[in-house]
This record gives sequence, C-alpha cells and structure tokens, in this order.
Amino acid sequence: MLGAETLARLKDAAGPAEAPKLDRAPTLVVASAALSGDLQQDEEDVCATACAIYVVLLAAHARGLAGYRRTPRVLRTKSARKAVSLPDGERFLGLIHLGEPWSEPPEPERAPLDAYRFVLPEPGLAGHGGAVADLRRTPNATRGFRCLHCKLFVHSSGPQSAAEPSAPS
Repeated sequence: MLGAETLARLKDAAGPAEAPKLDRAPTLVVASAALSGDLQQDEEDVCATACAIYVVLLAAHARGLAGYRRTPRVLRTKSARKAVSLPDGERFLGLIHLGEPWSEPPEPERAPLDAYRFVLPEPGLAGHGGAVADLRRTPNATRGFRCLHCKLFVHSSGPQSAAEPSAPS
C-alpha cells in the first residue's frame, strides 16, 4: 500500500500529465510477483499473483468498496520502480485502486446462462450425459478423475470400471 511520501515520489516519476491519474482513489496497492529465474515457477507465480489481485478486488467489493486494477506505464520505468521500492527481481502486475464508490453502477445486461454455457463431451464417455462438471479428482490425482454420479473412474487413457482404478501401464 502506498503511503503519502511514496505516492508523492511516484507522482514525481509520473510527471504532470500522468500524476493526476494516481489521485483517482485514496488507497493504492502495488501488486508484483517475485521472479525466481525458473520459467515454469515464474509463470505459476505471476498467475497466482493475478488471481490474488482479483481476490483483493472481490473482497473490497464484498465490503462495499469500489476497486479496479490498472497497469500505469510509469510503473514500468526505473524511476517509478525505485519510488515504490520495487526490486529488479519482481514483475509489476498492477496498481490496485480502492476507495468508496462514487455511485452505484448500473446493473449490466446479461444474456441467459444457456446462451453461452456449453459442456464439452468427454472422450470415451458416450451416453454419460456430459456430466463433466461432476468429475472430481481422486486422492491419487495423477491417475485421473472419478465421477460422483456413477463412480465411473476416468483414467488419463480413458474410462475404467467402477471398481478401483487399475495401475497405470
């Protein structure tokens, strides 16, 4: 969360054209992911951080606050990174703006759920009713999924019997 001194340094780095954008909300939070150098781990961490940003926004909304995330260009500069103490080994993912709502947003028009929801058929599950949403991971998650409906076990190589799954070949 940016304090008054840090916000002032960030505004100086932003310049007169961009600084007013940093006054749109009373609370600003810099969101970043620490990078390890391992590409797979870094991808996981960036995705997890993006999810965490969304959780913060959902929690703020649930508490009656307004919020949004932006990626102002200034935070991609060395001077702004220094202003907010963002080290070189971290990837900036967003600036979260939080505050009291100015007004109640209008209810968005939405198409009925069935207009855009569809279930993909699961290979090898013909006649199973497409109950893909009912498939849950078994304790031995590396083997596949077990349907809670009919106890059918879906192995990574296709359906197995309702009994315990066979060992992978």
